[in-house]
Amino acid sequence: MLWYVIHTKPRQEPLFPRYLFIRLRADQSGQSWAPIRSTKGVNRLVSFANEPARISEELVEALREQNSIIGRQPEKLFSPDERVLITNGPFSGIEALFYLRDGDSRVMVLVELLSKGIPLSINPSKLRKIN
Repeated sequence: MLWYVIHTKPRQEPLFPRYLFIRLRADQSGQSWAPIRSTKGVNRLVSFANEPARISEELVEALREQNSIIGRQPEKLFSPDERVLITNGPFSGIEALFYLRDGDSRVMVLVELLSKGIPLSINPSKLRKIN
């Protein structure tokens, strides 16, 4: 069996894909939504009881702040070749060697079985560093 690793670059994705937030002045709130509804690419407005949804400036600012945090590089929990202990699941109590991240919610570790390093994909919350 041949194992290979594909390295991918982190990429940014929209927090709310295909959503557009607009700001209207108070004197425009009663005007027709027809120009927005008829804009190419607009499917519908998010509405409650036939009224377009309104969100506060504070919420928009909180979303912007969260987006800037998400855009940062995540802190690495483990480094390549670092010894870890599997703390949960069928391999609980077995030492392994951290290998690499395997997607957003998994990592790859090497578990020694029969004098051979066997790759195992596991949730990082089930690992603990060995001092």
